[in-house]
Amino acid sequence: MTTEDRKFLDLDHVCDQIISQDDRAMFNEAIRCYQIGSHRAAVILAWSTTAACLSRRIDDLASEGDGTAQEANKILKECEGTVAYEGKLIKQSKECGLIDDYEQKSLTFARDTRSKCAHPTGVVPSAEAVRHILYICSQTVLCRESYRGMSFIKQFVQEKLDNRYLFSNKNNVSDTCKHYFGKVPERIQPQFAVLCANKIRNGYTQHWKENTILFFKELLSHSTPELANKITQKFQAVETFDKDLFSVLVGLDNRDIIWDTHTRNQAKAHLRDSLNAGIVDSYMFQSYANLCSIEEFDENDKALFKKRFLPFSKHLSEHTLLQEKRRLELLSLLVDSIKDDEFRQQTLKGAKFLVSTELFSQKGKEIEQIVENLIESDWREDSINELLSSCSNWSDSLKATFLKNSENFLMKCTEDFPDDVIFLFEVARSLLSDKPSLLPHQFEDTIKELIDGDISINWFEEEGAAWGNFVGQVDLIRLQHGTHLPVLLDLTLPGPDELDDPDELEEFEEIDD
Repeated sequence: MTTEDRKFLDLDHVCDQIISQDDRAMFNEAIRCYQIGSHRAAVILAWSTTAACLSRRIDDLASEGDGTAQEANKILKECEGTVAYEGKLIKQSKECGLIDDYEQKSLTFARDTRSKCAHPTGVVPSAEAVRHILYICSQTVLCRESYRGMSFIKQFVQEKLDNRYLFSNKNNVSDTCKHYFGKVPERIQPQFAVLCANKIRNGYTQHWKENTILFFKELLSHSTPELANKITQKFQAVETFDKDLFSVLVGLDNRDIIWDTHTRNQAKAHLRDSLNAGIVDSYMFQSYANLCSIEEFDENDKALFKKRFLPFSKHLSEHTLLQEKRRLELLSLLVDSIKDDEFRQQTLKGAKFLVSTELFSQKGKEIEQIVENLIESDWREDSINELLSSCSNWSDSLKATFLKNSENFLMKCTEDFPDDVIFLFEVARSLLSDKPSLLPHQFEDTIKELIDGDISINWFEEEGAAWGNFVGQVDLIRLQHGTHLPVLLDLTLPGPDELDDPDELEEFEEIDD
């Protein structure tokens, strides 16, 4: 529904949405005046109700210790009863954050129209003009839930954050948060933290905690460094009575200009201890990962990741910043863990969550070492087999590095497990479909050398099931991706017509069938 359409909503319905009962009664009188054709009276009543509401809301702000509102009250009291009062009321309402620039202009228009109606100027507004002013007064001020100040913040902290369905749509968390903190002027946004700190001191539910973490993560990320520091300073007291939550809050923002180094390192150490055992709390991990990205990724952090690699891996896959900032350290850790019998199995199981992430997005010696280890491993091992079977999800760099080692892989294949040969071609097909330019020449060169007899591999010379799979896969991949495989296109594949021994011919036909 457009803004213009909303101006012509049923007026009784609009009246029902007004928050204050007294305002609702007065506005209802304005509607009755409009309905009987007394347009001037309708405008006067509607504006009077709106002005009284704005004045009350500034009073409420002032009574709760808002310095800007207290100053506004002084200014308004000085001109109360004068012609200048209503203009200054609108201006001070904006200063207090109750209205924005556009709303200030709209209310000024309503006030000016009311002034013309209240004096013997002969001005009689049209029905459409009256409805427009009723719309401005109701939607800009009267129908708003409380106001965008301390009362709104208090209600949000006590009620909204305790609603388990507040962020039920995880894809819309950012927009939902912006909807709420966007209603409050920046100058009092730190009060969200003040009231939340009080709530934490007095006890909270699990869903309140989770909602609060999500909310402040968004609030901080949309704040300037100056505002973010003002907000975080209000959380300092939380450390004394909830170290876990305080440490999570410290790690919410990934900028090193928020909090001081000592506080960040203390929070990191506490989160490291908390994550040392048990189920991984996703909020703790996200904050810990942020802090590991900002501060030094020390030996204690590496030891924890090595010990908890499997339960950490899925969470790590979602934290791109840590992968980017600590890529070499994490890959080196992964290589060492794979070589360590104590940690090998859990590391390989966890690696399947990471092979498609930023961590494996670039070529390097660590990636080469991981691939070499995979090729030299026992492919019947469950963790290895599962990792190899997920090749379509691998990063392009990991696929290219694997195909660069085509000869080593084919050397490890045997006639006992003839289907292993197919895996090489699955990796190649996946890379050719996504990034054919990254296909290493070693893939084609190895196949050519094997068929030309420049490389000797037992299963190929035996011309059994593995040989049949290999020849069939070469023929298939060049049929599917021949434009990117010029070397394979020029190859003459071995077939039944090249076999001299009738027994070999019969064996080949059985394989082919």
